[in-house]
Amino acid sequence: MLFNPYFLLPFGVIVGIFSGLLGIGGGAVIIPILVLVFHVDQQTAHGTSLGMILSPTALPAILKYHSLGRISWPLVLWVAPGMIVGSYIGATIANSISTGQLKLVFGFILIYTAGYTIFGKDSPLRGVIMAGILVAFAVALWLGVRWYDSAQTAVSVPA
Repeated sequence: MLFNPYFLLPFGVIVGIFSGLLGIGGGAVIIPILVLVFHVDQQTAHGTSLGMILSPTALPAILKYHSLGRISWPLVLWVAPGMIVGSYIGATIANSISTGQLKLVFGFILIYTAGYTIFGKDSPLRGVIMAGILVAFAVALWLGVRWYDSAQTAVSVPA
């Protein structure tokens, strides 16, 4: 069904297009689809996403950006070792917290990134402030929904 290669190969092409177009590892696209469409738990979605975006899958995009002079190799060489260590630490943290907590962290990071991307074009400080406001609004909305759900549960439980 959904694990049919005729479905999965086009899915990979779509994720690859987003990766090359947006310069993302694909996780922002892959993880929500794995959770919502494939019904994979959050931690497995994160691990599977990382498995899908191994460096060789980024190689064609890297070659294209390099051929256009759009990669700062000194920056890559200085940042990559820290990313290697940090990714191990991040994976350890992701697997030590609950699925709900990981979903919150992932969602709020996406909201923050979207806010910064949209509002930070002229002023990075404005981008950080506006992204923070979006995250604060999202947290308030999340707390409101949790409160409403708990109030409904309390009302619907017979005495």
